[in-house]
Amino acid sequence: MDMDLTEDLKVHTKPAGERPPRHYHGGTVRRLFLLGGVIMLLALPFTFPQLSIPLFTVSLFAVLVVGVGAGFMSPNQRWIVVLDLFISAFAFVVFEFVAVDAYVTKHSLGFLLWVNQVLALIFFFALYFSSKTLRGRFLERE
Repeated sequence: MDMDLTEDLKVHTKPAGERPPRHYHGGTVRRLFLLGGVIMLLALPFTFPQLSIPLFTVSLFAVLVVGVGAGFMSPNQRWIVVLDLFISAFAFVVFEFVAVDAYVTKHSLGFLLWVNQVLALIFFFALYFSSKTLRGRFLERE
């Protein structure tokens, strides 16, 4: 069954009597990951001159990891919820570090600072919703 991206991003409601898993926010995390990945891809050509070649390669790999994390998100797999939590936390720390570093060392309020600050915020919210989902998954066991 083929499903296009717009169909996948829609909010689906369950039929009456069928409840989604408690505290599941995987759809929100997926959307935040996709938003972060798109911003990373769109910003990369403009930030490339400020990145070294290995960092450029790492950036492309990071987009790949974020995209795979978004695609694997499922209420039935606890391991992917944990993985998305770690991806969110790592991305938040990295992007916030780069934003602060751009301000402190370069005294810049330019594009590099703002794009990394926005990405840090996106992954901060993804971290929040991933942790709520993980908490809900562990509460289901009890």
